[in-house]
Amino acid sequence: MDNIAVDIQLTSRCNLDCYGCWGASRNSGDSDIPLNKFKWLIKNILDETDINTIVYDGGEPLIIKNIDEYLHFAKLNGYTNILSTNATLINKRKVALKHITAIGIPLDGPDVRTNAIFRSPLNSNHFNMAIEAINMIGSEFENIKIKLGTVVTKNNMHLIPKIGELICDNNLKLNTWKLYQFLPNFGQNKHQKNVEHSLAISNSEYFDVVKIARKEYPEINIVSYANPQNYGNILIGPDGSLTTEMDESGVLEPYLGNVFSDPISVTKQSILRIIQNRRKTQLGVRIGKTYL
Repeated sequence: MDNIAVDIQLTSRCNLDCYGCWGASRNSGDSDIPLNKFKWLIKNILDETDINTIVYDGGEPLIIKNIDEYLHFAKLNGYTNILSTNATLINKRKVALKHITAIGIPLDGPDVRTNAIFRSPLNSNHFNMAIEAINMIGSEFENIKIKLGTVVTKNNMHLIPKIGELICDNNLKLNTWKLYQFLPNFGQNKHQKNVEHSLAISNSEYFDVVKIARKEYPEINIVSYANPQNYGNILIGPDGSLTTEMDESGVLEPYLGNVFSDPISVTKQSILRIIQNRRKTQLGVRIGKTYL
């Protein structure tokens, strides 16, 4: 059976302010999906589709104090839970970890300074907190698969091998190291006037970086993620907006409706159409950002 994932942006709130954020815009309306709406979404929409995996992101999903209740409910209803987090609040929400199968944590430089340039302008301690979270999960929650995510930009492309060295030298227990190509026109970036488009790299530059990393660190499972190519991702925003990464015409994040205000039948048809279109490509349906 396919592992078919939906990205649910539980909140647009975040405790960091990172360049290159693909998350929900802070101007996207409702800041959080309340627990009662989340339960309604599962029972009335998702249960009626082929979706069986939920990726929780935002914003920063761990900002929601009762995030464990969301995860617990979904798990009880048969869904695989994957958490995408900046890792700064993990110690406060550790109870939530018992309900997840995989977790994604970002790191964009091999030390505090270089990571903070891109990842955490408001919190230069993110580097240490991310490393500590990975080590904690690896020792206390060995069943959780860990994905380290790095956004490759003009500023850090030359540092990618150093991040690989960091992974190996610190024996970080990762299942996947995912290298993302910086996308200035995607997600929250398209709403941020201060995003530096000079950070963008070409496809050839990006794949050169991936090739070098794989050659130098064959022991690491390195996964690439370049510009969207109609991956068929299903995205639900904090305000209920339903989008996909790219439609058949190449339009980024086409608006397909609202899961909370549109008729249930219309929403289900939109989701099933995305899944069917994806299957027609014979490339398979995305497995939760390749966490599993």
